[in-house]
Amino acid sequence: MSQPIRVLPMSPEVAAEAAHRDRDLRRLLASWQRIAARYIHACGHPGLDDEIVLSDALAGIEAALRERHPREWVRLEGPLQQLMLELDHADPATPATACIICRRLAGGLPISVAQLVEEARR
Repeated sequence: MSQPIRVLPMSPEVAAEAAHRDRDLRRLLASWQRIAARYIHACGHPGLDDEIVLSDALAGIEAALRERHPREWVRLEGPLQQLMLELDHADPATPATACIICRRLAGGLPISVAQLVEEARR
C-alpha cells in the first residue's frame, strides 16, 4: 500500500521571498515589454526616439533578469529574441504613421507579462 504524500506548508519567510521574486520578475518583464516596443519603433523610424538609450535599457533589464532570475532567463531568452526578430521592420523608409508594425505595437507587444511568466515557469 502506498503512503500519502505529505506537503509541508511554507514558512512565512519562504512565502514572502517567493512572492517578492514573483513581483520582481513581473516588474522586470513589464519594463522589458515597454522598452522593447519603444526600441522596435525607434529602430524602424530613426530620429523618433533614442535607439541607443533604449538598447542600453533593454540590455540592463536583460542583465537583471539573467542575474536575479537565472532559471527563468534560460527559458525566456529564446522567446524574447524571437519576438524581437518577428517585429523587426522590413522597410524602415515607411513613415511611422503608415507602419503596420508600429500600429501593432501601439497596444504593446503581442505577448502579455502573464504569458511571459508562464513561459518562464515551464
